[in-house]
This record gives sequence, structure tokens and C-alpha cells, in this order.
Amino acid sequence: MKKEFIEKIQDVKLYHSDDANTPLGVAYDISKFPVDFGVTFKVFFFNLVPNKDYVIVLYYIAGNKPEELHLLNNVTLNVQSGDMIKYQDGYGLAFGTFSTIFPIDQEGELMIVLELRALDNMERILDTYSTYITFEEKAK
Repeated sequence: MKKEFIEKIQDVKLYHSDDANTPLGVAYDISKFPVDFGVTFKVFFFNLVPNKDYVIVLYYIAGNKPEELHLLNNVTLNVQSGDMIKYQDGYGLAFGTFSTIFPIDQEGELMIVLELRALDNMERILDTYSTYITFEEKAK
């Protein structure tokens, strides 16, 4: 079967890095700002090339300062063909997990963005995934 969609982010699941690894919702009440908010990402990939070095560029943009891009992490990824799901015709499905800390200075909305890039050509974005979350001060 010919692969039509190559080197893509298929899905991303976000979890609060708490004791229960709670799935991340769309809104959080925070008792006090600033706060360091831990997030674990489970990223599913579609038709990656095995043994190729990829980079996941993770950043966020605050709704109240859309001109500022906040780089959080560059996560490297290299999946061997034996670790892939449905490896066939030189491509396979894969997933990976990583955690990071969001330094939340004040209440507001965030756009969280993951970009998939190849390490040997960082200028080219292979795929992009974005999601949104809001942090507000807890009512007293």
C-alpha cells in the first residue's frame, strides 16, 4: 500500500504531571501565580522513517502576549524499526512520552504547539500540532 501521509503527528494526549497523571483539561484554577505546571505529553506518530533522527520542538504562546513565543523543549526522537507498530514499506507508527514544566506567570490562555522536524533539516517543519488551555485564579 502506498503511504500518502508521511512523517506526521497523529495525536497528542496531555496529562498533568501529578501523582495521578490526570488527563489535562481545557481550564485550570490556580490558587497562586506564578506557578510551575508540570505536563506530560504522549505523542503518537504516523509513518515515521525508522532510525531517522527527529526533533519535537515544543513551545507556547500566551494569549495576552501573542507576539512572544516561549520555547520549552527540543525533544529528540529516533525509533528503530523493531520498535515500530505496523512497520511496512519503509515506514511505521510509533509513540513517545516526555514531560516538561510550564512556567505560568499569570492567568490567561495558552496555545501549546508541537512541531515535528528532521534533525538534518531543522528549517523544514514536517508537521504541527496545537492545542489550547486556560489558567485562571481560583475564586477565594
